Amino acid sequence: MYLPKRHPVHAYKRRIAEATKHWPVFVGPVAVHIVAVLPIPKSWSKAKKAEALAVEYHAQKPDPDNIGKAILDALSEHWRDDCQVADLRVKKLWTNETEGFTLLEIWELT
Repeated sequence: MYLPKRHPVHAYKRRIAEATKHWPVFVGPVAVHIVAVLPIPKSWSKAKKAEALAVEYHAQKPDPDNIGKAILDALSEHWRDDCQVADLRVKKLWTNETEGFTLLEIWELT
């Protein structure tokens, strides 16, 4: 699939790669757990924002598989191949903050 050079996923992948540059290289199977915390759009009404926060889970785009793929691509320096990922979990949540963030946990499975 083609993504334009200015697509926001490229900046996201660069930020993930930069934040994890000192992480080790994993040699065996790994588990990757991701929590993507996404901001509520500013254009939403107060009622719609309150409804989203009450549900807590983000059930809109981006799709969780796209988030996972972007992160696995950004972490390519930390394993031989992303087929080493034997356990992948992606959770999407809302935040009332203006900026979102990503929590990432990786460990080798033994």
